[in-house]
Amino acid sequence: STREYQPGLQHLHCLENEAQGGDSFVVDGRTLCRRLREVDEKAWHLLTSRPVPFANRSASCDYRWSAPLIGLDAHGELDTLRFTMWLRAPMAGAIDDVREAYRALRRIAVLAESEALQVRFRLQPGDLLILDNRRVLHGRTAFDGSGRRWLRGCYGEREDVWSRLRMIERVLAPSTNGAPG
Repeated sequence: STREYQPGLQHLHCLENEAQGGDSFVVDGRTLCRRLREVDEKAWHLLTSRPVPFANRSASCDYRWSAPLIGLDAHGELDTLRFTMWLRAPMAGAIDDVREAYRALRRIAVLAESEALQVRFRLQPGDLLILDNRRVLHGRTAFDGSGRRWLRGCYGEREDVWSRLRMIERVLAPSTNGAPG
């Protein structure tokens, strides 16, 4: 969210998970955005049009970016969901506009926390969770610190996966797709 360009994939490899609690959950952003539009058209419109500031400042970096929380493609469908609330910077502007923006953010956050939109599961050591980083929200339930929990993460690009799949298709069926073998 703090970067102009968000990586397309996030990989989370569970190395240890002995903690009590800490179950993972995911929320489909497309479903979340459709639900928001159904229940609060004003919030949906605001979050698709008003830039929201994000920042990540530390001793070694100072990243900042502003963009609508919900980015739409040319067909009006979800393209990018910037939902990293802990990296959201304070908003500026007329007090009524800022108040309305915070109301919209609260509305989508409450929807995202709804168990009806969540899929919950427990990651086991060795599990690899791969997410569309621009569409799928992920989080975890609380854990009490009673055991070790270690997830290792990295980012990748969706187009690299699509390219590799097309290359596999070329090798497996060169005469059916029109591409040179």
